[in-house]
Parts: sequence; C-alpha cells; structure tokens
Amino acid sequence: MKDERARIDRREVPRAGLARRVAAGMLLGGMVFAFPDWTVGSDLPPGADAAPQERGGDGRLDPPEVLVARGRSLIQVGDWPRAIEAFRSALARDPRNVDALYGLGLTYGVRKAYENAIAVYREMQRLAPDDERSYVNLAQLYAQLSEFPEEIAQYERLLRLRPDRADARFLLGNAYLKVGRYADGIAAFRRTLALRPSFVPALYALSMAHLWAGDRARARDVARELGQQDPDRARYLLNMIGPN
Repeated sequence: MKDERARIDRREVPRAGLARRVAAGMLLGGMVFAFPDWTVGSDLPPGADAAPQERGGDGRLDPPEVLVARGRSLIQVGDWPRAIEAFRSALARDPRNVDALYGLGLTYGVRKAYENAIAVYREMQRLAPDDERSYVNLAQLYAQLSEFPEEIAQYERLLRLRPDRADARFLLGNAYLKVGRYADGIAAFRRTLALRPSFVPALYALSMAHLWAGDRARARDVARELGQQDPDRARYLLNMIGPN
C-alpha cells in the first residue's frame, strides 16, 4: 500500500469500492460461524473505561496518554468523530504511540473507513510488530472486503508470533476454506482441536472441510465425534453426508 503514513492523516472518506462488505464468518451447511466486526481483536487496553481528563480547555496541553484515555471513553459512548480527533491529537504529540494507533484503527473500522483503518494498522505493525491486536483486526478488515489471501496472511503472521492461539487457528481455517484450500483448512482445524479439544465449531468445520474435499468417510467420522457434544448439529451433518 502506497504512502500509508500519509493516509493516516487524511480525513475519513472511504472510496466507493471499499464500501462493499461480506460477513466475516462462513455459512457451513446449517451453521454460521459468524465473527461480528471487531469481536476478536477489539478489546481495548486496560483503562478503556477511564473518564476523560481535562487539562487545557481545548485539549492542546494534554499529553498523549490523556488523549488516548479520552478517545477510549468516547468510543464507549459511540462518539466516533471526537474519538478520531482525540487519537489523532495523541499521534500529533507522539507518532509512535501504539495505543493511539490501535484506537484510531478501531474507530475507522467501525466507521467503515476501511482504507484508513488498514493504513493505521499497517503503521502499527511497523512500529510494534509483536503487538497481536493489529493482525486480528487487519484480518477482519480484509475479510470484510473479500480480500481473503490478505486475511490469510494476517492470521499466518499472527500465528508465527503466537502459535498457541486457538481462536486465530480456527479463523485461519475458515479463511482457507473461503479460497478452496481444503487440506490447509483441515490441518488448521485439527491444530485448533489440539489446542482446544471438543471445540464444537472446529469439529463442525472439520467435518464440512472433509466433505468438501471429497472424503465422506472422514467427514462422517468427525460428525459422529461431534455428536458427543452437539447431537443436533451432528445429525444435520450426517444427513448431509449421506449413508455409508
């Protein structure tokens, strides 16, 4: 992405081509694996509910941490334009403030200013490559835009940092299925289950991935395993898979 840092300061005017959205989840048979916007990576850092502090009536004398706290509080009440202003002011004082970048990216994302949000998270990754929050939210942004290879790349990068994250492993598996990479999806779901045994959504997705890959026998075996946790969904899958 060209000149990303310049875009951070640009007023939020999403391009028409970026206005389209798709669900972040996948419809797998009768079960929707929906991950609403920002549910995985949007948790604000500690102090998100801190009341905004006023120092200089117009905010010009406030240090970055006060402005970030104000932005968080404004997010809490849904005042997105003023939250953006607070985070931008914090970045004007400290361009390397990762929490300000995160808050700004989150706010842009909720406002559907996707291009701006992507640019902000990219800058956050440049400054703090070990911060997991940017990878999750970037992946979700790319899912919203149906840019599934980019979504996959973000989850893969996150898992190189944190291979023990079952949630990211599961989301990666779903992203693989979106582009027809069934073998990779199957491997991702199996690793999810190694981290979180008997996780119903991963068992369901694994059965469907085997079915889509043409392996009905394995799809049936997984569906039967799912039956120990969720008989109704297992019954649905077995009816879809068909008899032996």
